[in-house]
Amino acid sequence: MLKIIILFIGIVVLVGMWILFTKIDEQLSTIDDLEKENKEQQKLIKRLESINEQKQTKREVNNVDGVKKSVDLFIQSVFTITQTNYQERKDDGKNILSNEIYQKLFDSDEELDTNFEYHPKNINIYVDIKSDKEASSFVTFKNAIKNLNTDELSHEFTTIEVHLNKQGHTWVIDDFDVIDEQSI
Repeated sequence: MLKIIILFIGIVVLVGMWILFTKIDEQLSTIDDLEKENKEQQKLIKRLESINEQKQTKREVNNVDGVKKSVDLFIQSVFTITQTNYQERKDDGKNILSNEIYQKLFDSDEELDTNFEYHPKNINIYVDIKSDKEASSFVTFKNAIKNLNTDELSHEFTTIEVHLNKQGHTWVIDDFDVIDEQSI
């Protein structure tokens, strides 16, 4: 009888150990599957982050290009002054200046008599995108100034700061400050 009880206990222990090892094996298999799935999801996340970064970089490049285009047109319409380009400057300014700035700069329908001509050259535009709708830019350029009465030519190095906001697809200048003008 003792042998039967020991045999029965031995069978129960063996069955228990078999069930225990089967459960452990299932859990290890589940852990391996979850680790594989986790690695695949990590790869997917990295790929999606990369795609998002590329799209964001492209959007930032487009924003920088848009700001530079508006600022360049601003320099041409506000700082390039000849005797005959007032209407052209006014038309260009209408597209990229806020109403307030436009009214300050082009408040007259008549071209004023000009004694000087201004021709910006070597324009450098440094853009700071603050958000999808707001940016600023520092601009440096050499301004050739011709006195039309004496034909005397002088040069200035000018630095300005331009503040822009995005209206639709266009970057619009809503403020600017001439930071420095030096005769050279």
